[in-house]
Amino acid sequence: MPDETVSAPKKRRGRPPKKRHDPEAAPVNGDYTKDVILGREAGKRYAWLTTTGIDADVPNFRHRGYRKVERTPDGPRPAWDLGSETDSGFSVGGLEMYEVDEELAKRHDAQALRQSDMRMKAIHEAAKATGGYMTHDMERV
Repeated sequence: MPDETVSAPKKRRGRPPKKRHDPEAAPVNGDYTKDVILGREAGKRYAWLTTTGIDADVPNFRHRGYRKVERTPDGPRPAWDLGSETDSGFSVGGLEMYEVDEELAKRHDAQALRQSDMRMKAIHEAAKATGGYMTHDMERV
């Protein structure tokens, strides 16, 4: 019987695969403590909103029931509260603190999801009608 030869494993050609070195997840500004709110009330949702400039958030959130958090001795306050007791609200890093009842916020979230689902349903129906081609205009056929 011929001796069985053990073949060496094949050498891989090319460069070795590079190892990924992903950074640790961090907030955009690199500070985890700036948006911490101490003394949160149960049943409330809080948001940090921009009040001025072209991308001001306040007009978009006020119609959803958000209101500026008033400064009270035992109420919620940011961890980085650098304002004085004479200020009407809280401002940290150019953002102001607003609050809304959780029930109202959930109703607005559900409405937004309903509208989004309707749009996605229309997109899926258009894709089915065109055989999966979204760029195909059915009115021209």
